[in-house]
Amino acid sequence: MKVEFIIDKSEYKKLLSKNIFDTQIKYKSEKVKGKSNYLLTLSIESKNLTAAKLLSNSRIVVEKLFIENNIKYRLLTEESALFFVRRLYPYASEFETKLRKFIYTALFDIDEKAETVLVEKYKITISKKCANELPQEDFLTNSDLGKIFDF
Repeated sequence: MKVEFIIDKSEYKKLLSKNIFDTQIKYKSEKVKGKSNYLLTLSIESKNLTAAKLLSNSRIVVEKLFIENNIKYRLLTEESALFFVRRLYPYASEFETKLRKFIYTALFDIDEKAETVLVEKYKITISKKCANELPQEDFLTNSDLGKIFDF
């Protein structure tokens, strides 16, 4: 089971140390395509409820550190959260996860002006169907699969 983040800036490495994670959690960092992008992977060998809870808690710690230190990131994969969802809706869950990962990776390294235009076009498209429910930030994170397809 794993959690993956795409991160802008290498400073995040200074924030992470092995002692903030449970001993069963392994983490790996690697440079990926883009100006200064890194892929951080937290993983655990087991695929059970205890492992899912440990991994989820580690994700919360990492996200808190990133937010406190103004590090731009996106959560690409969170298998711990999908642990039960996959059992209930296996095909839809897998498709949505892969689609979001693809979109986040594609949009992560674009300039701010292009991102602003994209967000505005998204809001206009979505406003035709649900004007009072527009996400103000992190529009992909806050949108369900239907809204993403409408866009």
